[in-house]
Amino acid sequence: MLIGLRQPLPALFAGMDWGTGEVMTETRRRMRYHRLAWQEPVTLWDVDVPEDLSRLRGLGLLDQFAPR
Repeated sequence: MLIGLRQPLPALFAGMDWGTGEVMTETRRRMRYHRLAWQEPVTLWDVDVPEDLSRLRGLGLLDQFAPR
């Protein structure tokens, strides 16, 4: 997820439990709490683990991102 803000809001990410499946849910909760408006484009996935590379390869996308 990429978030752009018009002004800094450090509390939005302070103490975030990064690397879990709850980051997006918690970020949305915090944005609601701070009464922020947001839009979400189509969801993609991170490439964090070897299985993610396999998924890219299976979709024929690995060559687009692999260094040459």
